[in-house]
Amino acid sequence: MSILVQSRKILWGRSGNRCAFPGCNVELHQEVGDSSSTLIGEECHIEAQSGNGPRFNKDLTEKQINSFENLILLCPNHHKIIDDNPDEYPVERLKKMKADHESRVRKALDDKSEFDDMYYESVVYYIDMMLEFDNWDAWTSYLLSADGPKVSEEMLDSIEKIKQYILGRVWLGKYPDLEDAIKNLRNVLIDLVNVFNRHSEQNRNWYFTEKFYKIRPYDAKAANELLEEYHQHVLIVDNLTYEMTRAANLMCDLTRKHIDQTYRLAEGKLLSYDKCPEYRAGETYTGLDEFKKICRERDVFF
Repeated sequence: MSILVQSRKILWGRSGNRCAFPGCNVELHQEVGDSSSTLIGEECHIEAQSGNGPRFNKDLTEKQINSFENLILLCPNHHKIIDDNPDEYPVERLKKMKADHESRVRKALDDKSEFDDMYYESVVYYIDMMLEFDNWDAWTSYLLSADGPKVSEEMLDSIEKIKQYILGRVWLGKYPDLEDAIKNLRNVLIDLVNVFNRHSEQNRNWYFTEKFYKIRPYDAKAANELLEEYHQHVLIVDNLTYEMTRAANLMCDLTRKHIDQTYRLAEGKLLSYDKCPEYRAGETYTGLDEFKKICRERDVFF
């Protein structure tokens, strides 16, 4: 079991992106050149993961070992110093070091600013959880299936809940571009679901796209017209699925920019069918009618 994303986010957030060693306070996210950056922070276990590590405690479960409470954020130099000298840095000293550092970070932050960021973070995290970002490529691949778009009843219900959730948010105005990105995601979700539902039919716990061109009694002309309509329907569902991925990736990018520089760094970009759709500069979703005209101008399309 590895460190959970939630524990990692709490650790970096409460540490203020700084080394917890007294007197160090080095920033653990550093710019490299004009256009890139790197993380030098190390998520260190207070009580070791393995029996040959410093301060190992055989009574801890794997979940406890990788919990936020057993982690401290350090620069590489102080990580090595602490682990090379376990007698000088026992468990209680490290826990106090961590608590003192987090207390200094809290005092240094403006209370309202900290609340605002926590609010935005909670909104993004709920969207992340409900739309299964960790399983994104798998569940969106069903919408892009060669046999026709389909989606599970559970996921369709989650999308409906997220549409209502975003609509009901009170926006604080601190990060308008992030707020716009979240609203943009909702707009795509609305049209994707509406278009998909026009020709969907339920079979147990799944919704499938009805093959409505299969008519009885058979009429060649009518069937061909319906087949073309079916292909156009599938095409727009597929391209709206890619647009949904673009919108979600934009939200993730702006979350890293404003709230949490480590958000989904380890997991990477959201993919759909092993492709990574992203907005180019100035692009956004401007509604279904316009999207039908320009969808083949996007970076990835059907």
